[in-house]
Amino acid sequence: MGSEHDPETDECAPSERGGGKFVMYPWAVSGYEKNNKNFSPCSKEYIFQVARAKGESCFSEKTDVIAFCGNGRVDQGETCDEGWETSQGKGQCCDENCKLRPGAKCSPVNAQCCYKCQIASSTQECRLSLPLSCQGPVFCDGKNIKCPNVTKPLDGVPCIDDGICQNGECRNFCQQQNTSLVPCICPKESGSACHRCCRPASDEEGIECKSYNAKLPDGRPCFQGTCSNGICVKQVQDMVERLFDIIESITIDQVVAFMKSNIVGTVIVISLFLWIPASCVVSFIDRKREREEKQARLWKSKSNRALFLDEDRSRIRRIPNMRSSRHHGSVVRHFGHDNETVL
Repeated sequence: MGSEHDPETDECAPSERGGGKFVMYPWAVSGYEKNNKNFSPCSKEYIFQVARAKGESCFSEKTDVIAFCGNGRVDQGETCDEGWETSQGKGQCCDENCKLRPGAKCSPVNAQCCYKCQIASSTQECRLSLPLSCQGPVFCDGKNIKCPNVTKPLDGVPCIDDGICQNGECRNFCQQQNTSLVPCICPKESGSACHRCCRPASDEEGIECKSYNAKLPDGRPCFQGTCSNGICVKQVQDMVERLFDIIESITIDQVVAFMKSNIVGTVIVISLFLWIPASCVVSFIDRKREREEKQARLWKSKSNRALFLDEDRSRIRRIPNMRSSRHHGSVVRHFGHDNETVL
């Protein structure tokens, strides 16, 4: 959603007296304070920028969805749809035209209170029990194919946060000690950061958390860390770890979808991957050829000549009677019997 972690400011990371930390606080929150389930003003600003840029396409219902028989959903004009089996004409209660077969009143694929193409009895469970939320199982009423929208509270059953269900509500550890107490996190300096702590449900300043002789389970959030064997271990995620987390979360499907939605940028990036190495190879070959030509020019230069013998130092005198003739494109010089040095 584009939201970064909340900075350490009074507005976006208030203390417990100010409602506690928000959802995007860098460390885990306890869930006890009222702000723990809300976004901070900083997060809302980040999210607003993303929503303003992409909200038009993200928050609009797709209009190009084509309804067809066999998608497993009861669309307009259909009385049932059992998915692939329906499209193959193998549906138990539904035919290939997404219509109920003769004698069938429902399909268990599309209705919770349906059993063998008939309305289920009141003994069929349509919603499982949720003991941690103090909700018992829900049964069909024997008259409708939909599960009744009712809740069955549980009492005396253990629930989350070492609580006990009472009248369908989970009473946490602190409420069991006193109904006016609320959970809190003891500071790390107190040595009880990983113990059950409670404080009065008051916003008055100076009220401290009181610890109890009950340790928090491992992995529970404490002050800027998590509990491990009754000790609060601080956890700090640096930028490198965050970067690796982002890289590890990327899948091939996400890359392909991104490339399809950004086709121009994809073509440019791929072209750069091909053009840059090719340019480097051509540049290397040109520099190598230039060095070879430079060495050849230096070899032919007059300054690169050396005299190896003393006789090479003798001067050559032009002989007056010397004549030259051409044979097959080469010049042949004829000398007399003068005692001259010839190179």
